[in-house]
Amino acid sequence: GVEEQFDFRFRRRDGTELWAIFSANLLVDEQGRFLGAMGVVTDITERLSFGRRQLRVAQHDPLTGLPNRTLLEDRLSQALAQARRYHSLVAILFIDLDHFKPVNDRYGHTVGDLALRTLVARIKQELRVGDFIGRLGGDEFAIALPATDVEGARALAERVRRRIADTVVRSQANAIRLTVS
Repeated sequence: GVEEQFDFRFRRRDGTELWAIFSANLLVDEQGRFLGAMGVVTDITERLSFGRRQLRVAQHDPLTGLPNRTLLEDRLSQALAQARRYHSLVAILFIDLDHFKPVNDRYGHTVGDLALRTLVARIKQELRVGDFIGRLGGDEFAIALPATDVEGARALAERVRRRIADTVVRSQANAIRLTVS
């Protein structure tokens, strides 16, 4: 008479995953001894897949693939809480692309989008495992650097600044140089 639910992950012969919920009614006799179970297995793979896609869309910037402001703020809160808990440091860098509006106005949003994606790719090349970057909005980004002091943050900021300044975004006949603050 007791109903239980269990989630299971199976692997098909072709290697793909199948997620299922097993809803079972436990059968017991008058003395409470277990007699068996009767249940139903329901494939929830598509539902989970859809839910994961929806969560990704809700938490990530569609242009850059980075965590959006909501997810970034959550991760920053976690990084700060962890730093407090373990009495360690965390540095946070804010990066703003200089004079970005004229890029969109002069070359168009397609080139501006390419510039943003290029900027993100260059910044990621400088990050360590455990650092994370997110898009605050527009041309503004934030990076959390766990276990990093002020000097370490300054050094990374300078490396990012130089890498971006050395980058040329090419689109058709255009060659654009970017700078960040």
